[in-house]
Amino acid sequence: MGTITFNDGTEINLDNALPGASKEKTFSIAAQEGSTVSIKYNIKLNVTENTFEGKDLVYSIEGTTSGATSGQGNPVATVNEGALEKTNMNVNIGTGTLAPGEKHNYKFTIRFKETGSDQNSNQNKSFKGQLQVSTGDEDGSSMYYNASNPEGTTSEPSSESITDYPGE
Repeated sequence: MGTITFNDGTEINLDNALPGASKEKTFSIAAQEGSTVSIKYNIKLNVTENTFEGKDLVYSIEGTTSGATSGQGNPVATVNEGALEKTNMNVNIGTGTLAPGEKHNYKFTIRFKETGSDQNSNQNKSFKGQLQVSTGDEDGSSMYYNASNPEGTTSEPSSESITDYPGE
């Protein structure tokens, strides 16, 4: 695929939070130099702890694109306020497509939103999670790219088709 760069790690921890508290992560996903095919990828949030009740804990993501050499891919759609409910331990953030030579830059934020009403029950609660990026669709299916399938396929290549991979 290329490179995935998390500027300050993948872990997100919001401990002993008060209304208005937030944590931000920035990262980029770049196509391999010299690539000739578009590649699908998926961003997920793996939640390991969420003691917040209700919908006071939210996330947002916004992405920008740079460097496409042919065509243009699609970054993950912007989300301004997605709820992080206590029972959802695997949050699908979205699926994007990198065009050859392209780079997608993201800003992901977790925030204990200030509602203007009594939020004492959620004060000093905690959230812990990890951002994950994988090649493929949001349902977790892997994508395979080769000369026969430049747009990708979910069918794993057979040993006979291994020689179809570019550069081999």
